[in-house]
Amino acid sequence: MPTKIVTFVLCLIVLSAAGILPQESRPAPPAGMPAAAGVYCLQGGAKWIKLDPALVEDSKIRSLDRLMETAGLVIVNANNAYLGAYAALELSDRRPTFYVRGVGSPKDAQIVRLTRKRDKRTVQTSSAEISVTNRGGFKRGEIQPVAVTSFSDGSFSVTPEGDLKPGEYLLAFGSAVTGFDFGISPAKK
Repeated sequence: MPTKIVTFVLCLIVLSAAGILPQESRPAPPAGMPAAAGVYCLQGGAKWIKLDPALVEDSKIRSLDRLMETAGLVIVNANNAYLGAYAALELSDRRPTFYVRGVGSPKDAQIVRLTRKRDKRTVQTSSAEISVTNRGGFKRGEIQPVAVTSFSDGSFSVTPEGDLKPGEYLLAFGSAVTGFDFGISPAKK
């Protein structure tokens, strides 16, 4: 009897791996989504806008010298500054959806609030904050919860779960230096 159960379970594993068993169906990407790799936002339901990668102006790392001395038993902090006081892309939609093709991984997608300082925007990271769901080490209070939808062609979308406050943000994929910046403009009165 136990041999039959083991054989049945092994058959299920093999059939699942071979793609013969029905897989979780994923929706098709939105009509008109660009085929080229990149991060896009659909504005007004008609115009696809490609986001540019955020340009890191400066990156300061603290405690890196002590990392080797302590065999890794020290917290390393980094402060990353992005070029310009504002992102090139300003959105009025408080809950924008970003469509991603060939960039990053759905499991690493995060939206992080940046701090504006005169002519740049910054974000701090710390090795103490790194976890399975926060590979970039961002401060928990700066991470905005997101919903990720994977599409049938391997692309995916990232949408904040709640409205974003006016300000500057980074759509990151596990690192503060490989993200896409955007701003949320204040509501017009």
